[in-house]
Amino acid sequence: MSEIEDDLKSMIVETLMLKDIKPQEIDVDKPLFADGLGLDSIDALELAVEIGRRYKVQIKSDDERNKAIFRSVRTLAAFIAEEKARNVFLLMDNKFNRDRYERQEAEAMGVQGAPRAPAPPIVQTPAAPSAAPRAT
Repeated sequence: MSEIEDDLKSMIVETLMLKDIKPQEIDVDKPLFADGLGLDSIDALELAVEIGRRYKVQIKSDDERNKAIFRSVRTLAAFIAEEKARNVFLLMDNKFNRDRYERQEAEAMGVQGAPRAPAPPIVQTPAAPSAAPRAT
C-alpha cells in the first residue's frame, strides 16, 4: 500500500469526522460513495479542499474525471501522484523557460555578466621585421 493511500485514509476519517471508522478499516479499492463508504457530494467537496491544501493538487468541480477520481482511495491516490508529478515537471519546465528568457533578454540589452558563449582566443602574430633605412 502506498504512503499516499495510507495518508488519504487518515485524512478521510479526520476531515469528515468519521468516528465509527478507523483508517486501517478502509479498503483502498472499496467505493467511496453509495454502498461503499457512503460519502456524498458535500464530503467530496470537503475532501477536494483538504487534498488541495495538503498536496497542492487542485480538483476542479467541473472536471469530467471526478467520478473516476473519487471512485476509491486507490484512484484518488493515483490522481494525486500523477498531478504532483505533472506539477513538478511544469515547475521545472517553467524554470528552464524563465532562465532562458532572462538570459536572452540580458544578452539583447547587452547587460554585463549575462552568460555568453566564450569569445574566441586572441592569436598573437609575430611582429614583422622593421624596414628602417640603413645608414651609409
